[in-house]
Amino acid sequence: MKLPTFRFVHAADLHLDSACRAHRPELRRRLRDAHRQAWVALVDWCLAEDAHALLLAGDVFDDDRLSLTTEALLVDQTRRLVDSGVTVIMVTGNHDPGTAGLRAHAIDWPARGFHLLSSRCPRVVEVADRNGIAVGRVTGAGFERRAEFESLVRAFQAPPSDLVSVAILHTQVVGSRGCEAHSSYAPTAVDELTARPFDYWALGHVHTRQRVSARPEAWYPGNLQGRHFQEAGPRGALLVEIEAPGREPKVVFRSLGPIRFEVLAFEDLAALDSLTELRRRCQDAVAVLRRESLDVQGWFFRVSLRGPCPLTDTIRGQEDELERVLENDLDALEVELDTEGLHAPFDFGRLAVDHPLIEELLALAREAEEDEDLLDRLRPAPLAGGALACGPPTEAAKRLIERLVPGRRP
Repeated sequence: MKLPTFRFVHAADLHLDSACRAHRPELRRRLRDAHRQAWVALVDWCLAEDAHALLLAGDVFDDDRLSLTTEALLVDQTRRLVDSGVTVIMVTGNHDPGTAGLRAHAIDWPARGFHLLSSRCPRVVEVADRNGIAVGRVTGAGFERRAEFESLVRAFQAPPSDLVSVAILHTQVVGSRGCEAHSSYAPTAVDELTARPFDYWALGHVHTRQRVSARPEAWYPGNLQGRHFQEAGPRGALLVEIEAPGREPKVVFRSLGPIRFEVLAFEDLAALDSLTELRRRCQDAVAVLRRESLDVQGWFFRVSLRGPCPLTDTIRGQEDELERVLENDLDALEVELDTEGLHAPFDFGRLAVDHPLIEELLALAREAEEDEDLLDRLRPAPLAGGALACGPPTEAAKRLIERLVPGRRP
């Protein structure tokens, strides 16, 4: 008899009631509310997709910050799921550890359909559909304390092959994108995951959404709602469907965070002739984002300006006012200007007069444009960090000069 496809939602790092970064107190409150909204949206999505289970891979809340209001919402929405036949499996992480006496154990979770895995010793939960037919097994282990410095994966045993088998864990996979931004708790090597024949690894801890292994599939879903510009872009959860043991999972991302952080990066500013033009460029970039993200309710933008710009002094002289103008232009909750990499255009003619070595470099670059042998000798350019390795030699030399000449920012 063909078993039903195991369908579950994988989320992690909700960080309910976590500290959020915004300049104004009312925006910090708005971000706090956004985390609660994202949690409700996650539950709604599980029900809409008729998921068999919701897997929460740690750091669902921040232990010492969780308010009674948010705790009540967490429990009420969990009860919505289990009352609808959705199994909820939560492993503890470094922010919501499972030591007796801490919040994870103190919360009045639903007695039926909810499983808190808070021990370093892996535990197996069998998941059934609404007809009582087993569709999969989930094996998970949790943080017993705030800092787990040893791999928890090593205690996971190979699962039976009669049902789809999923493993869930809060861990830092060594070498994963963005792992350097997180503490190295319960570190895991990729080969430790691949050595255990689960059909899917549901991971948490690193907030960058990514697949860290293809066989078996192992994913970080990223966090549910961004808190600052290091968590820019869409944030949400993964819907995973596995037809049978050994079959490749189908993984689909869904954005659920109602507020988004985005970085608008501009480097081609050498011909910028007015602040009106800069405002237009920002508006055009945001229009594209809005068309692609109709569900987002509020935006934080960092406008990052880099390279030579004739309006450098003008922009720096009125950054605060320009931020407020852009907030209005972009209908944003907050706009932050980043002008650290902005500088006035170089007058290469004057530099060449004042610095004979620069004149020699420019002359050498002009000569290389007509002499391929010379160009080949210059290409390695180890001291230039590769600056002469691409593009016309004269332009490459100018980039090198811009990098080497001090005083790019007054």
